[in-house]
Amino acid sequence: MLVQLKVSALAIVLTVTSFLSFEGTNQHSVAHADLGFAKFFSKDNNGAVASFKHAITIDSQLCYLSPWQLWTMMLAGQTQAATKTFKNSLKKDPKDRSLGRRSSAPH
Repeated sequence: MLVQLKVSALAIVLTVTSFLSFEGTNQHSVAHADLGFAKFFSKDNNGAVASFKHAITIDSQLCYLSPWQLWTMMLAGQTQAATKTFKNSLKKDPKDRSLGRRSSAPH
């Protein structure tokens, strides 16, 4: 079962990477989020952190990625950066937080 999961995750990484290369753009936030999940489940924590960060940079309204990004940062040994990111999110005015809001950014 674990081998199947790793093979599936690797297939997703290759598919999404191929899609982004074919499209010739790095501006697909959901594709980068999917790539982050594939890397997370294939235990590439540093790669997952980079993909999640890139997705959030493209579309800051992807609120469902926040806990995944923070947890993956912890697993990747980026404890201080995760703590700083979490503290910064708590400083935001509740009206400026992305929870429950739809993004107008292209996916």
